[in-house]
Amino acid sequence: MATAVEPAYMAWNPSGRKEKWWNDLDFLAEELPKRHKDLFFKTSKREFKKAVADLRESIDSMTDAEVIIEMARIVAMMGDSHTSIDLLQPEIGFRRFPIRLRWFNDGLFVVKAANGSSVGRRVVKIGRMRANSIYIKLKQLISHENDQWAKEESQIYFNIAEALCVLGAIPSTGSGLYSLEGRDAGRSMIALIPSDSKSTKLTAGRLIPPIYARKRDDYWFKPMNGHKSLYIQYNSCRETEGKPFGEFSKAVLGLLKRGKFSRIIIDLRNNGGGNSESIQPLIAGLQRWNPKKNDCRVFVIIGKATMSSAVLNANTLRNNLNATLVGEPTGGKPNCYGEVKSFRLPNSSIRVKYSIKYFRITRGNPPSLIPDLEVKYNSDDYFTGKDPAIEKILGL
Repeated sequence: MATAVEPAYMAWNPSGRKEKWWNDLDFLAEELPKRHKDLFFKTSKREFKKAVADLRESIDSMTDAEVIIEMARIVAMMGDSHTSIDLLQPEIGFRRFPIRLRWFNDGLFVVKAANGSSVGRRVVKIGRMRANSIYIKLKQLISHENDQWAKEESQIYFNIAEALCVLGAIPSTGSGLYSLEGRDAGRSMIALIPSDSKSTKLTAGRLIPPIYARKRDDYWFKPMNGHKSLYIQYNSCRETEGKPFGEFSKAVLGLLKRGKFSRIIIDLRNNGGGNSESIQPLIAGLQRWNPKKNDCRVFVIIGKATMSSAVLNANTLRNNLNATLVGEPTGGKPNCYGEVKSFRLPNSSIRVKYSIKYFRITRGNPPSLIPDLEVKYNSDDYFTGKDPAIEKILGL
């Protein structure tokens, strides 16, 4: 492992450092199997215990960042997306480079940066490693059940300074050199300094992204003028304070009753889950309104970021309203462990999330909820404001 510059998040007495990490690791090894619904459904108890023992033996020669990242890897190897150590939780204090990346079918691209001129360029290397090689290593730290979710989460992990350093991409956490390629195949490099603040001002430059990436309210809707379509973006399975979902649903149904719509598009591409019951007022209202009777088709857009309760919602919409699923396979697995709880390690206060329930919504054991109509997303579409999923729906 690389030698990282130690961040100032651990105010421990160096003389007791090893014993405190041992205590945290022992607590993790005892509590996680005890609390999880069925921790060893994929990875055996023997493999888990060996990984813990190997880390325990090596702690004295490791930095704090290395210990934390190895603990995250051990939890991730259990194969449950909901059972994880989030490397960006405040208790850890890892720092981020001021850049935001997104995977497309043709590679990893910059979508926001402190310098807008970097937006739209493909990431070739970070430090000494190519982007695809870094992804293979980052994937081991991400709790996932399919490649879709690993890709989605890695977009954040690609700018965690400590992770990039420990994995060997950059020599220290003090700076990161991103090698970028433009559409003209010209190369450029930007040197970035990490920050522990999320308030760093980033810009998308002159980019006007597709509709799904423009507005981040939990839920909103708009008629698509000229297309007889109603677009509903549902980004989080929870009720926004001061904006009851029941009232939101009434507004949607009121518009449907007053207008003439041939399509209802419910966009779940940004929805990472929450309470699967939150959407019920809308589903019940649509069932009463009866889209088929009103000569209206229902479409649900899903993708890599569609996770947990949002997968359940998509499946319910398909079953109860004959909705057509459009987009990419989901990051969430249809049959999966969930209903998340957490505990904290006694010394570092690092939070560990775990599942207490198993959900089965379909036959077999598919890795994702698969769309009826699959769509590929290329960088050119995003950077010119095009939405292939909506274009496909409007063409039907």
